Amino acid sequence: MAKQYYYFVTGLSNIGFDDTKQALTPRAFFEEAALKLNDSDMKLLKLLYLPQDLDNLLRILFHKDQDLLSGSMISAEDWQALIDFIKPNPDNEQRLKPPIYKQIPAFIVEHCTEFLALEAEQVYLDWETRFLKSFYEYTGSHANRFIREWFMFNRDIKNILSALNGREFDYPFAEYLLGEGEWIEKLAKSQASDFGLGKQYPLFESVYRIYDQYGIVDRERNYDALRWRWIDNQNFFQYFNIDRILGYFCKLCIIDRWMNLELENGKEIFFDTLDKLENSFSFPEEFDLKQKVKQ
Repeated sequence: MAKQYYYFVTGLSNIGFDDTKQALTPRAFFEEAALKLNDSDMKLLKLLYLPQDLDNLLRILFHKDQDLLSGSMISAEDWQALIDFIKPNPDNEQRLKPPIYKQIPAFIVEHCTEFLALEAEQVYLDWETRFLKSFYEYTGSHANRFIREWFMFNRDIKNILSALNGREFDYPFAEYLLGEGEWIEKLAKSQASDFGLGKQYPLFESVYRIYDQYGIVDRERNYDALRWRWIDNQNFFQYFNIDRILGYFCKLCIIDRWMNLELENGKEIFFDTLDKLENSFSFPEEFDLKQKVKQ
């Protein structure tokens, strides 16, 4: 039976999607949780950071260190230690494995090894897709319900947006879709306006409605509202267990994202958000998002 965290959960502040003040930052919450959760549940909480950690790993591999995201769980130094260990070096055969080696999923080491063995120049988007595909396969078979379904939900949103953007900007997006199955096939091949999904796939309808009715900033806000409602629905009957805590942390991350946009450096963060959107889907140069916003 899953451990119940009665005192920890009841002590958490109530938070809402439209909050204008932060009850707790994600980092402060993580530090507090480290004192209350057992080791196995802390690993689940750390896993929620992994997509951002992988983002930083890719930036390091592609020598974009100046663009590293702050607030990650795995430091740039730890990633560099892993890279130095994996990198072929005949003079260093007796190197010790860095601690991070045993703390991360095996697919990360495998992909790093493949990347570092190649001499030709590599394409960022291709490797981002490769890492993400393995990540979603890893979380898709995870024993924890929330982890498994939360990342599947976010993967599906990402796929739908890739298809919608790809069709709008006439970009060959199919090779960058993540996962497999009938609905992925429809996204990749269907010529229908709704990709043949329609009301049979409610998430598509929800995402498409947002995509079709709002500007880019409001779209992002509404996608996060969609995520917030998903957490509420998934955890409706989860009261004091780790799933409730994982959901609360995801909500804190959503609030933190939008609170940062309202700070003095909000414009800079906003355009960083656009960079991430463009990195997750390569637009032709004439469709530069930031140029359109600035105009």
